[in-house]
Amino acid sequence: QALGTSRPLRKASIMPPMPKAPSKSKSPADIHSSRVTRLRSLLTLAEIDHLLITNPLDVAYLTGFLGGDSYLVVSHSASKPILISDSRYQEEVAPHAVQCKIVIRKAAMSAAVLDVAAGLKGKLGFQAEVMTVTESNSYAAAFKKAKISVKLVAAPNLITKLRVVKDALEIG
Repeated sequence: QALGTSRPLRKASIMPPMPKAPSKSKSPADIHSSRVTRLRSLLTLAEIDHLLITNPLDVAYLTGFLGGDSYLVVSHSASKPILISDSRYQEEVAPHAVQCKIVIRKAAMSAAVLDVAAGLKGKLGFQAEVMTVTESNSYAAAFKKAKISVKLVAAPNLITKLRVVKDALEIG
């Protein structure tokens, strides 16, 4: 009898494990590249040309780079994402040069963002769930002062939408 019941115990039927569907084993770099590709599709749907990613967890999600105080700019075009970091992470960021253009900043992050933005056209989205209103206003004013033609626009939760569907690296 099952403990605490009047029912007799049933013999458990033992089933062999189900075979796993064949899958292509992807490297972490391939998975990060796939995530960037999916983000580019979301940028196109949102009619945003570029996205400034300021959340370090999202930078890591898209690149695998775990160094702090780093930003990422992803364009809807097929160009490499731009990873902005500082000299403390120069050695750690070097392997990511295969998938990203690396910018090692020499001054404040805001100055590096301005330098990168100067080479962009169209709309530059920012993570509205991460960046404060004061920061976004400061960037917009700096772009205007520097005569940078990119338009700063809020782009909330784009990466959150990507993260809803788990990939092989997250499932493990």
